[in-house]
Amino acid sequence: MSLLDNLLTKIIRLYNNYKKDEIKSLEKHKDTLLNSIEKENNNKVILEQEKDIWINQHKSLENSYIMLIEILKNQGVVFEIPNRVQEVEEWDNLVFKYINSKYYFVNKNREIVCEVEDKYKEAIRHIVDNYKYSLLVIRKDKNKLKLQLRIILSS
Repeated sequence: MSLLDNLLTKIIRLYNNYKKDEIKSLEKHKDTLLNSIEKENNNKVILEQEKDIWINQHKSLENSYIMLIEILKNQGVVFEIPNRVQEVEEWDNLVFKYINSKYYFVNKNREIVCEVEDKYKEAIRHIVDNYKYSLLVIRKDKNKLKLQLRIILSS
């Protein structure tokens, strides 16, 4: 063999080794990408299951919300509060007033009748912001008032 043939054989061998190494590297990269794709597919399945759970919970809560609104429209909710203001009479309408991050029952003379408990704050805010309502004194005793809250059907 000539010197040129030897040189050409070495170059071909080096090139061949280089390409084999490159193929091995690409195979490793391919395996890494396939593993990553598999993990992402597993995550996608888990997220889709969680999404379905959240959708079902949302539907359930929405149905409960609709039923509660219907109860408020048809039957109302009764509050029993202390009677501290003497100007309140049976069949008077009261309103909710938002003062210093609290809701209060207020009479027609704009006097505070009673503070609404904090546990009702979000529900009252939602009703006040989204519906017309009636807050009626249905019974007056010496020490207590009975109020009925109803959502008014809009026509």
